[in-house]
Amino acid sequence: LEGLVEQAHALEPYYRAQALLELSSRNDVAQRQAQSLVRDALSTAEHVEQEWRHAELVGELAKGLADWRSARDRPPAMRALMAHLQTLHGEALVTVLKEAAPRLPAQLQHDLLELALANTGQEVASAKPVLRTWVGDLQPAPVMASISQLPRQQAVRLLGYLHLQLRRNKRTVSPTPLEQALTLSPGAEGLRYLASVAEQDELELLTDASRERPPDEAARLLGTLAGTAHRLGNRTLAQKWLAEGSELAGEIND
Repeated sequence: LEGLVEQAHALEPYYRAQALLELSSRNDVAQRQAQSLVRDALSTAEHVEQEWRHAELVGELAKGLADWRSARDRPPAMRALMAHLQTLHGEALVTVLKEAAPRLPAQLQHDLLELALANTGQEVASAKPVLRTWVGDLQPAPVMASISQLPRQQAVRLLGYLHLQLRRNKRTVSPTPLEQALTLSPGAEGLRYLASVAEQDELELLTDASRERPPDEAARLLGTLAGTAHRLGNRTLAQKWLAEGSELAGEIND
């Protein structure tokens, strides 16, 4: 084995990390040595300079660790992986999460979401792959509570995205993430995004919120909601809101 490890160390970092992980999974390698090889692989990954290659590599390492050796052996290796992820920030973490989140078990997704939400300035992009992966198993209430602690614009965006993913996964919750987003008094941009993920029976909630905006914003939002209603097949409602928006716009012009 020592000879194989030496050969692995002669490779460039991208392939060295993969080789070390492969060696760590061998049945003839003791648990302590296997864990050491995993740590070595993750440490080596830090030396892959191109961000996209680093992300791709960490995704491959995550995939390998997801069913690595026995379930009893895995926790220390997973902790080492999470420690590596905690060293990443900004776009690097976003890119890695896109690769790694779908390959990691449900019990790690909460920690991944915490990492994502702490990635200042990139919270939405970081959290999306985690929410998409975890949506079938997550507990909506605490997740919505965590998201709601973000600055309003990011919180509304992520709550809307969670709303969309829960619906796609045929999960019904109360209150819905859309309803939670509305309690944050979203601005016009947030309301437009919520309209893009809403179902027909949720549009009235958005219309009520839109009417509370300044008249010029309300007029444009009612036009947006009219378009959404038309897309969802309710032409009567679309015409009603379009007329209301036009009336508001006319009052502003007057």
